[in-house]
Amino acid sequence: MKYINLFFMVFSLEVIAESSEERCLNFVGVGNNFQIAHENSDCVSAAKLGSGSAMYSIGLGYGFAGKHNLEKAYYILAAAEEVPAAYLALGNIYRESDMDQAIAWYVRFANTKSEGYGYGAYMLSGIYQKLEQPEKASYWLSVCIESSMGADCVK
Repeated sequence: MKYINLFFMVFSLEVIAESSEERCLNFVGVGNNFQIAHENSDCVSAAKLGSGSAMYSIGLGYGFAGKHNLEKAYYILAAAEEVPAAYLALGNIYRESDMDQAIAWYVRFANTKSEGYGYGAYMLSGIYQKLEQPEKASYWLSVCIESSMGADCVK
């Protein structure tokens, strides 16, 4: 009996996580709601239950609210849940303060080959040009060109 109750408790938590995550994603997909995801109870609940997408959305909301420490913290949580968009966001955050961290996050994003990965490669190409490392700049430019960005990489 103890195992049956435990099963139902775990199953119930999974259902709650899925439904709050789904409601969160539906919320942030409407208009400019992504700018206030950190205020949405479904997003907060889903993030507490481990939803990387909700964590990323909350980070985005905090960024728009100007709360950049919380923005970064939620992106780090989302990255731990393997949300590729969080890798890119962290690359953008670190670009101004810690080039090694920016490179690491951009590389991680570009290597996912997920939607928009070419932009991460483009950013890496630019960074390596500034660092006067033409071989690495050329490599990442070629990755960018191979992505859906194509000719936009050389503009």
